[in-house]
Amino acid sequence: MVEFYISAISHFNGHISSVLVHTGVAGNRLSKGLVVDKSTVIQRINQGQTFKTVTYNYTQGEWRAGAKVTVVNIGGNLFLRTMPDSTLRDNLGNLLLIDEIR
Repeated sequence: MVEFYISAISHFNGHISSVLVHTGVAGNRLSKGLVVDKSTVIQRINQGQTFKTVTYNYTQGEWRAGAKVTVVNIGGNLFLRTMPDSTLRDNLGNLLLIDEIR
């Protein structure tokens, strides 16, 4: 099954509204990426597709897959979250902002 990678996010009213999604390609590279709204990612996760964060390691010159992205329901609202661990760099809130890389 294809894994999808999120490298950047966009906020609206303090919450993630869209993400930059890539697929992996040969040679530790990623596809160009497509901005996708949060609701589409939530729908795809609920259908069984896998999303992970991804960050670029400038020292090693390679992309590194990070935390798995999940859906949580808080007060009837659905949100994207990463699995909690002790690594901050691959959490959704620490990814690049889409507006910064356009």
